[in-house]
Amino acid sequence: MGAYGIGQRLATRVVALLSKKVDVTGTLLAQAAGDETIERLLLAPELLGDPEALTEPMLRQRAAECGYREGELLRLVGDPQTGWRTIALEDDLLAEQVAAEEEDEAGVEGRSLVRAAPTQISVRETEELFTPEEVARLKLSVLTSQNPDERVESLRKLVFAPMDGAQKASILLNVLIDREAEPRVRREAIRSLEQIGFRSDMAEAVRGLFREDAQEAVYAIQRLGALLREAEEGEAALILAVVLEVFDQTRDAEIIGELLHLIGRSASILVSNYQKTEQFLQSAVRHLARDFDGLRPQVETAIGACARQAPELAADLLWRELERSESPRVRSLLLNLSESLAREPARIAELARRAVSEILNPALPESEKARLRYALVRLGEPAVQVALDRMATASSVERSELIRLVDVLCTESQVSIETVRKSISMLLDLLKLADVLTRRSVLQASLLADQRVERPIQEEVSRELLTLMTELSLPGSLDMIQNTLERIGPPALRPAYEFMRRAHPSEPAERAALAMGRIIEGAPGQVDDELADEILELCMGLLEDENIEDGAFTIVLASVCGYTARGATQLDAALKKLKDNLWKLPYSTDALDALGIMAGSDNARGRHQEELFELFDAIVRFRGRTTVGVRKETEEGPVFEFGREIDFDIRVVPSAVKGLERICLSRQASEQMRTGIGKRLLVLWEGVSKVRIIWGPAAIEALVAAMCSAACSPMASTDMKVRLGTSLLRSLNKLSVVRSVGQICSQPDTSPQMQGLALQVGAETLDEWESSDLQDVDRKLALLKSAGQIAANTALDSRSDAVRRLRERTLEALFSGLREGMTQVREPLLLLRDCPHLPADQKREIDERLGKAFGLVRIGTHD
Repeated sequence: MGAYGIGQRLATRVVALLSKKVDVTGTLLAQAAGDETIERLLLAPELLGDPEALTEPMLRQRAAECGYREGELLRLVGDPQTGWRTIALEDDLLAEQVAAEEEDEAGVEGRSLVRAAPTQISVRETEELFTPEEVARLKLSVLTSQNPDERVESLRKLVFAPMDGAQKASILLNVLIDREAEPRVRREAIRSLEQIGFRSDMAEAVRGLFREDAQEAVYAIQRLGALLREAEEGEAALILAVVLEVFDQTRDAEIIGELLHLIGRSASILVSNYQKTEQFLQSAVRHLARDFDGLRPQVETAIGACARQAPELAADLLWRELERSESPRVRSLLLNLSESLAREPARIAELARRAVSEILNPALPESEKARLRYALVRLGEPAVQVALDRMATASSVERSELIRLVDVLCTESQVSIETVRKSISMLLDLLKLADVLTRRSVLQASLLADQRVERPIQEEVSRELLTLMTELSLPGSLDMIQNTLERIGPPALRPAYEFMRRAHPSEPAERAALAMGRIIEGAPGQVDDELADEILELCMGLLEDENIEDGAFTIVLASVCGYTARGATQLDAALKKLKDNLWKLPYSTDALDALGIMAGSDNARGRHQEELFELFDAIVRFRGRTTVGVRKETEEGPVFEFGREIDFDIRVVPSAVKGLERICLSRQASEQMRTGIGKRLLVLWEGVSKVRIIWGPAAIEALVAAMCSAACSPMASTDMKVRLGTSLLRSLNKLSVVRSVGQICSQPDTSPQMQGLALQVGAETLDEWESSDLQDVDRKLALLKSAGQIAANTALDSRSDAVRRLRERTLEALFSGLREGMTQVREPLLLLRDCPHLPADQKREIDERLGKAFGLVRIGTHD
């Protein structure tokens, strides 16, 4: 009105035409100010009708009807790309042509007569054209109308309404996220966004979100991810709001995955709005409940990104979802994520209570329970207290789970000694009073042998365990009790001795004797003289008793004679008695084991070792088969009996091999003796591996173990280590060999020979893993563990390309095993992570992979 002198009625018509993408040139408007015929032409109703009906002939015909004498000069110019059309005079076209030619000569980009965006109208002018009532009506129509045509028309007009860009963008956004909006209404809303200044490339990407083709939508999401990096704050917020709505509505797994990735990268923008963050979390939880296994990693990563930006906000929203969720698996994930964000003691205690309840929930899979245990380990004391409090009211099945949990928490987390004492006291009470199933669960607990508690408590635990030996008849109970006594160590010696003296002869007494023997052998110098004298007196008396049928007492006798000062005085007498009567004793194989212990003991002298070496060597070379055994014919062929008809290959050969191993590992063995045993082991392995010597499985396993121990001995020469390792490498088809070469090559030996062997064994181990049968899980796991041990060897030259390739290849294999569900590869991965020469990026990747696999993702840090 101000620029061209036209009235309000005509100005309103011009704005209405603009909403139809029809423009009028300034020349024509200026003429209309003084020519009523042009004004009547522009106010003709036909111009607002069907856009397709507006043609140049129709325009000229209508001009003639209105009395406009220069109708032949009217032109209708269109741009097919933008859809805009302009009513102009031929003078405008000629003027534009001349201007374009001049701009071409000057090197300036030309301008088109057809507009690409709405003409800028001043606030005063728009306020006069759009009354508050009209604006309110347009907004209401855009947001609520059920008529798509009316919504589209209102959207076009709203672009020119006297509102700031943020208000318009907000309204247009609500149209985009309206689930009831038809596609063409959404398309018009996106076009309107472009008209108010939204970038065209972003608008096109947003448009792609609503495509029916999933691949096109995925591409649009990826495109938005790239554009968000350079988007302004308002643009980014609008895009993210649309993304959240699409995320909530879609069910396509690929689209959801891409959206989660985009949301994670945009977490800093998202967390600035509480409602939008809450919307995201609620949608994520719904998707998880529908497809937990498929979406867990991406959801965990996205929530973690939000928590790093706003930990308090994330903690609050996670807790709300935790209270609402009905899925045990979803709740377990929310608990895991909440653990690292908890700060207040009350919240931590409640978190522990909920986590323990979920662990006791039979509907929760074991894999998720394992993740929750890791979370509780990080909580420490509060988790132990919750588990102990639940013990009194728990059922038998629940109590077994709680015992397992308390065991893990006390042995793997940072808890006070008082808490450890309290937990052990609880386990002791259960051993005394609980049902058989609960007692068996207690026997499996490592906590019973915890070395942090005082000796009187350890002795009390030992006595209670020994008492149970005669009460429990469940399979494996004696094995578990014996194992726990051995782990308790020297404090268990006195209770075990008293029990053995009281209960002999019996199976429990035999087990107590075996435990005592291993404790003394493993802790030389920690047996007081008085107890040593009592054990010697008891065992020497049993050795003289011809009615004794079981010989486990010889094991403790050999340990006392070999590893205590008091026993050294009895070594010669005990050794002579056992050796001279070896094949006449009913317990000859136990006696042979005892001789092996003496041969490798601290108190053994060179003459003892030479004498016993001859005995063991004769057995493994089969010279003793016919001289010490009794031939007996059977349907399956001749069998030689030793003692109580014990087969030569099952017990005698393994014991002899073990005896050779003990001599080889002893500190006082001569270099000549050690080298001779190494060579003997190599010769035997050559015969066994090439089937020239037929041994049973037990004998072969004993031979492999002896070769491994000899090669890992600190006294072994580099040459012997390499020879033993190379010889074993030819038989990677055996599990024991796979484990042994891993141990041999994980030694921190910097010699070139051992470096070369480690690289060779590591490469061949990985080759075997790649070609192994998918169903042979045990072998695949053993190969991965050995490869991990070798690659983590700190002595390997990290500057070597071969070493770098081995470590990279090993990491790839271990990550593959982790994806296949082999949780046991965690140990070799941790070894590699702690290797000082591993690059920092590989260490981070290991932590990330382990975090995702074991629920160890930390989305916040404790103060």
